[in-house]
Amino acid sequence: NAPVSLDATATGGAASYTWRQVSGPAAGLSDADEATATAVAFAPGFYVFEVSVKDGAAESRPARVAFEARSAGKAFTARRDAS
Repeated sequence: NAPVSLDATATGGAASYTWRQVSGPAAGLSDADEATATAVAFAPGFYVFEVSVKDGAAESRPARVAFEARSAGKAFTARRDAS
């Protein structure tokens, strides 16, 4: 499967990022402490990841990103969750 880029780049100079998987089949997640992390789905399914951003003084509410891996070797359909 092709990796999916998860991007939470902040405009105000965030100090730290924390990405985590919240649902779906097992997946690989690299650079989970960077603005842009990479997720790799190991199986078809619906995946949800969330990111929290800290600027040193405050922490954001987690933002969620969801994508569906339809089958091995095919492109992912990605969308941002409104929650």
